[in-house]
Amino acid sequence: MQTGVLKYENNTLQVNRLGQGKQLLFAFHDFGQHAEVFAPLERALGHRYTIIAIEIPGLGHSIWQQKQVDKLALVTIIERFKLEFKVEKFDLLALGFGALYALSLMEQRSEWIEKVVLFAPDGLRRSSWQSLATRHFYAKGRIKAAIAQPEKAAQKLKGIRNWGILKKEWTAPLDDYIKNDTVRSSWNQVYPLHYKLVPEIQKVRWNVKKNKIELHMYCPEHALVLKKDALKFAKKQDFTVVNLLPEADFENIPGLLNLSEAIFNPRQ
Repeated sequence: MQTGVLKYENNTLQVNRLGQGKQLLFAFHDFGQHAEVFAPLERALGHRYTIIAIEIPGLGHSIWQQKQVDKLALVTIIERFKLEFKVEKFDLLALGFGALYALSLMEQRSEWIEKVVLFAPDGLRRSSWQSLATRHFYAKGRIKAAIAQPEKAAQKLKGIRNWGILKKEWTAPLDDYIKNDTVRSSWNQVYPLHYKLVPEIQKVRWNVKKNKIELHMYCPEHALVLKKDALKFAKKQDFTVVNLLPEADFENIPGLLNLSEAIFNPRQ
């Protein structure tokens, strides 16, 4: 593994390069992880791919000075590697929050992409508990009140729950956000930095179909909202496959990477 930095305007990204293959694979990690999470793939895929694992700003060692990471910045950064490696197409792998990067690229430059693997992807809908907590004009006020009086959180959130703004599936992560200062501080930094990457999903769907992108999505079988969004995305899509796994499987990162290896390096 080689570790280096990439400069974009006044921003500094830490980048890990794994393997020496001629094909190019970009890997985007989840919240609470670093780019090193993809290190096991070097042995498995390094003969076929050079893997570019970027430390996501706000989550790791990269430093992003601007207010947001926007789509133009993402495309420009990825294009640098595309030109350096002289490839027409590349593949994408993303865990959780990192799927925002993959989906945004599928929206903006789908003609560059051949194969994509997403695990529990964020970004399949514009609304999320993160946007609810940090950007929703009404909900963020209620959530702020719950933070001030966590013992009354259920009462403070009753309105947005009754109105259907707060999905049942979002209750657990939002409860952590309200009661855990560290979690709250991290998300207050990370989500506002990335919300401009949230894609127009209908455009992503069209691009997948038009460019025949091979897309594999893995979702927790009991994550009802995510499962619904993934199955809706895959409807009438010939090149998209949705796989449902037990929740516990998503805690086993080596196991997830093994699943991706089977897709990126299929045995003949």
